[in-house]
Amino acid sequence: MIIAEHADFTIRRWEYSDEKALAMNINDKKVWDNCRDILPFPYSVEDAKQFLKSVIENNIINHYCISIQGEAVGNISLSPDNDVERFSAEIGYWISQKYQNQNIMSRALTDVIEHYFNSTHFVRIYANVFGFNQSSHRVLHKAGFSGVGVKHKAVFKNGRFTDMYEYEILRESGYICFERTDAESRDFKELVSDLEKELNATNAVYSQGIYSKFNITKGIDTVVVAYFDETPAGCGCFRKYDDGTMEIKRMFVRPQYRRKGISNIILNELERWGKEHNYERAILETGRQHIQAMNLYKKNGYFLIENYDEYKNIENSLCFCKELN
Repeated sequence: MIIAEHADFTIRRWEYSDEKALAMNINDKKVWDNCRDILPFPYSVEDAKQFLKSVIENNIINHYCISIQGEAVGNISLSPDNDVERFSAEIGYWISQKYQNQNIMSRALTDVIEHYFNSTHFVRIYANVFGFNQSSHRVLHKAGFSGVGVKHKAVFKNGRFTDMYEYEILRESGYICFERTDAESRDFKELVSDLEKELNATNAVYSQGIYSKFNITKGIDTVVVAYFDETPAGCGCFRKYDDGTMEIKRMFVRPQYRRKGISNIILNELERWGKEHNYERAILETGRQHIQAMNLYKKNGYFLIENYDEYKNIENSLCFCKELN
């Protein structure tokens, strides 16, 4: 998959065929000197195999290959933070010495950042640079990063201490946030109304009213509404199924806000909230035709189970479960 294409380089996904070029271009002491020690050196073909297997088999979107005339010559990666910093990601990068100081990396960073902001929920990307790596400082300035501060003697590399400089770039628009609320929320009611319209238009079984009695939300006080630039974009809620189990309901994102990571935000927040209520697992139901929904749940660790209760005799329904611990 190509992310961006220029006359002199391409940004794309990594491929198994990149194995030899990756090993050759990163196996350079001068490249390694500006990277964290977790990067192996010397870097072998076996190291390249393991990296590509991990990235490709797990469908990780956080690694981008810089390719010149079909040859993999560099990488840009993003590492998401967690907990209260879960909307930030650290960016790291390297490029073969042969292509340094040619204004390739700063343009590649710009491409990747735009793609990442447009395809995820992150609002801040930051970089940490060794004090002696002056070329990387210039690259970040050209790519639009701003300096944040200096951590003195924070790095021990090649037997000596050096300072660590932090840079950041923020999403200019498209901020995503969420609110915990209840079923009386006006925004939640409007979103559920849109959900009902979509389901009735696309699901013949649903339009027959078979599901209506299963989706009553009155009295539910565990609702999450997500906002995109302060506009209600999606929702979800959960209710008690039994003492150790919560049932997730009314998962929905308006069409214009899809593919921005909003469903993940809602689902993760519902799970986090459920854990606070001491639930050990989550269950849910979706229709067989909702391929994107099923992919979302599987990606987040849900697995198929036998249809429960009211869904046992509905052929169109599929039920999922996730152990929250």
